[in-house]
Amino acid sequence: MFTQMLHFQMVRGHEPLSAALRFLPLPLGLMPAAANSDRFVQRFGRNRVVGIGLTLVGIAMVIFTTVEIDTPYLRLALMFFLLGFGLGLTMAPSTDMVMQAIPSDKAGVGSATNDASREVGGALGIAIGGSVLNEFYQRSFILPEGLDLAVLPVDPSTSFPAAIQLGQGMGGPIGDQLVLIAQTAFVDGMVASAAVFAVIAFTTAIIAFRFIPTTLNNGSEEE
Repeated sequence: MFTQMLHFQMVRGHEPLSAALRFLPLPLGLMPAAANSDRFVQRFGRNRVVGIGLTLVGIAMVIFTTVEIDTPYLRLALMFFLLGFGLGLTMAPSTDMVMQAIPSDKAGVGSATNDASREVGGALGIAIGGSVLNEFYQRSFILPEGLDLAVLPVDPSTSFPAAIQLGQGMGGPIGDQLVLIAQTAFVDGMVASAAVFAVIAFTTAIIAFRFIPTTLNNGSEEE
C-alpha cells in the first residue's frame, strides 16, 4: 500500500485529499472484521479465521495484479475492502494468540515482541515490495525516441516521480509520451510486487490452517 499514494496522484491524477479518500474502503473492511474477530474465533477456530483472513489478503493482491492505468476505481475499492477485511481477521486473533501463549507476568514482553515483529514485518514488506517494483519499473521503462539520456538532467528510468516531473516540464508529444511510459512502467512494477505478496499471503494462509491451534488458553492447546 506504500505505493498507492503515488499511484493515485501521479498515475490517476487525483489531488492529495481525493487520493486519501480513496483509501476509505480499507478501514471500512478492517474495522468490522477486527471488531467481530473474537466471535469468529469462538465459532470457527483461530486457525480458520487467521487462514481465511490471509486468503482474503491474497485474493486482494490477485485482484490488484489486474490493475492497469485506466482501471475503474470500483475494482480498486473492492481490492481495498477485501484487504482490510482480511487484515482485520488476521491481526486481532494473531495478537491474542501471542498474548495468551505466555504467562501473565510476562505480558509486557509479549506485547513488545508482538509490536516488534509487526514493525519488522512491515519493514521487510516495504523492502521486498519496493525492490520488486523498482526492478520491474526499470525493466519496463523505455526512453522515447528522440530523447538523449546524456542531455537529460536525470535518468527517468531510476525515479518515477522524476520521470513524471521531467515529462510534464518538457511538454509536447515527447513529454506526454515520457509521462505515459513512466506511468505504465510504474503500474507494471506495482502489479509485480502485488503478485509476490499474493504468493506470500497464500503461503502463510496454508501455514495458518495447518499449524495454528484451533484454540489457545494460557499456553495450552485444545484441539
